[in-house]
Amino acid sequence: MIIDGNENLFNGECHGEITSEKMGNDGFGYDPIFLPQNSKLTFAQMEKFEKGLISHRGISVRKLIEFLNNKN
Repeated sequence: MIIDGNENLFNGECHGEITSEKMGNDGFGYDPIFLPQNSKLTFAQMEKFEKGLISHRGISVRKLIEFLNNKN
């Protein structure tokens, strides 16, 4: 996002491992085979809200929202 000529980047990370088999029916892409660190459920097995709390996208969007809230 570029504001006042300054580029602002917001990233998020979610560490975990790839499973040997697909688990769960929700989500997309790698969700059925990605097991987040400290979780017993793959992204495809989680509720959307739960996934959003720990996913790289959810983390980066919360950083963006915090930045925008503090911009004024």
